[in-house]
Amino acid sequence: MTDLKPCPFCGGKAEFARKQVKTKGHWCDAVYVRCTNCDARSNRVLYSAKYHKKNDSEYLEAQEAWNRRADNDKAD
Repeated sequence: MTDLKPCPFCGGKAEFARKQVKTKGHWCDAVYVRCTNCDARSNRVLYSAKYHKKNDSEYLEAQEAWNRRADNDKAD
């Protein structure tokens, strides 16, 4: 995995977070990125740890969501 970019709002350090969430009546695991300073968060990536193979794809998806910026597609 590559590094997480700083928070787009305050410039704070970003880190991965995991927790269990209940969605549509079922418990599942969620991975997201959050700012340690202002608590801004990326979208949650939902998966089932019980059935999900350990391959870090959920972390990569959360990282891509966090590192995406509005000016990523602009040409220099």
